[in-house]
Amino acid sequence: MAYRLLAIVAAVALIIGVMVISAPRREGGGQSTASGVPHDPGYAARNARLTQTGADGEALYTLDAAQVEQQPDGSKVSLDQVRLGFRDSTGNQWNARADRGELAQASGVVELEGGVHVAGVLPDSGQPAEIATEHLDFDTRAQIIATEDPVTLLVSGRELHALGLIASLKERRVQLESSVHGSFLLDAASTEVDYRTNTLVFRDVVISQGSTRVQAEHARATGLNFANSRWTFEGKVRIDGEQHGALRSDQATVEFRDNRIARATITGKPAEFEQKRNDSDQLARGHADEIVYDVSEGTVRLSEEAWLTDGQNEISGSLLVYNVRAQRWQASAAPGTDERVHITIAPRSAPGAGKSEAAQPPDRKPGKDESASPKPTAQP
Repeated sequence: MAYRLLAIVAAVALIIGVMVISAPRREGGGQSTASGVPHDPGYAARNARLTQTGADGEALYTLDAAQVEQQPDGSKVSLDQVRLGFRDSTGNQWNARADRGELAQASGVVELEGGVHVAGVLPDSGQPAEIATEHLDFDTRAQIIATEDPVTLLVSGRELHALGLIASLKERRVQLESSVHGSFLLDAASTEVDYRTNTLVFRDVVISQGSTRVQAEHARATGLNFANSRWTFEGKVRIDGEQHGALRSDQATVEFRDNRIARATITGKPAEFEQKRNDSDQLARGHADEIVYDVSEGTVRLSEEAWLTDGQNEISGSLLVYNVRAQRWQASAAPGTDERVHITIAPRSAPGAGKSEAAQPPDRKPGKDESASPKPTAQP
């Protein structure tokens, strides 16, 4: 009987010993940390799924991985052969895969690394889209996808190549960056493919390079190629250039040459130009049926019903050229015509008389404080 009791005690001791030896080791021999809270050794699992739910109990995203391991401090979870599934604000399903991944539990940001591929359906248009890159961050709470690595965006079979990407699934905006002779930045609310014309269509688009910025309600292009291409913009077109110059119109055609914004041709009823002068608080302004902005030369060419003022004097004719760098103008008659150039010279104010009122376009009626007498006109 004594031998049997001794054998039972030995067996229990052996089991307890195995449990203690097999238990996860804690730093400092299992002692508490300085805060008095035992250190969490984390967890590990194979072929596991992590599901994050929102306040309504619905799944915000799911993470499947061949290997899941929580860091000892519990702040991050490492993932191998990871698969990420999530839905955008419209309910469309998106799926991503990568060789490796890491989940920051506090921020909800999932970092994907190696052979990253994301596929889903674009909101509104319903067109399939894919993203391919080597590194990508996905903020699961803000629903923002971002990468600073070279990226390929495939929209309905058409490829867009860029240096970086930021896509907001909530706001339905995609921003692409192209690094060519000073970064181009393309920001658009949506991107679609027009199969009838084989062009890309952008809505609420902004393209910028250096001090030059083009924005419009709509834009069309044959591809995201800034080497040598021509883009068409329509609806509330605004072009900001060097030396605080700006152009506004209904339509514009922008030419890209050698990866630079080379020329912009704007048309409208009318097309408008303005620039704040460096030597005064006045604005140089003008309008015409067509205005051509040559970025390399720094000139604005106004033609057809052209009118221009330097803030004091006025000039009108069929062809006017304004240099935005030197802030001076030149005029000439249209080739093959005897049309004259008209210059209106405003008298300078006497000392202490105060500032003169800025010149107004010819179709503007004089205000109550403006003189009704005609100004002298010179015809060279």
